[in-house]
Amino acid sequence: MLRTLLLFTFLLIQTHAIGRPISYSGGTTVMQNNGPIKHNIHIHYTPHYTYSIGYVWEHYRNDDIDLNGIQLNYLIHRWHYLHAQGNLYFKTAFGDAEQSSQHDLYAMVNLAGDYETQRIFTSYDAKLYRSNGHIMDQFQQSARLGVAPYIGDYGDLHTWLMLELSHQPNYSGDTFILTPLVRLFKGTKLVEIGYSSDHRLLFNWVLRF
Repeated sequence: MLRTLLLFTFLLIQTHAIGRPISYSGGTTVMQNNGPIKHNIHIHYTPHYTYSIGYVWEHYRNDDIDLNGIQLNYLIHRWHYLHAQGNLYFKTAFGDAEQSSQHDLYAMVNLAGDYETQRIFTSYDAKLYRSNGHIMDQFQQSARLGVAPYIGDYGDLHTWLMLELSHQPNYSGDTFILTPLVRLFKGTKLVEIGYSSDHRLLFNWVLRF
């Protein structure tokens, strides 16, 4: 029993260390997301386990919008259970929005939460963008449901089979996008590969050091 609890604790620490917007204190993270709507790169440093700060770049393919900003991630609360863990995050960013050589100042607010056991993963993410012109006025939300086909030991290659539903009302394409994906992680490295219902490749990776 004690060995099982220790293993579960290690797995939660490992998973949350690489899959979340805040690392361990003193850690640096590089996160790249390539989804059906946009490309995203986020590089951040974690001074304390409750918050991180860094640079974010986003490119929206269909609308040809580029965002360059500073992003702050803050852990509002973390729930610890015997065999599960939950997290609630607040994120905000501000910077420059560019489209067709036109520039706006933009701001983003984001509320995100997740709940995870060794077998089941769920998450929800909602973002609101506003700019002082009309380049970047958008609402985005996404939800995930995942299951682990097996439970490995600490240090093994871990696998999650996930389904992501994305919703962006003013996206130039499908309003709702469904993406089956596979998440693989080992140590401080994570990779996600999927293919969306609007026929786009999803490829994400996270590296912490």
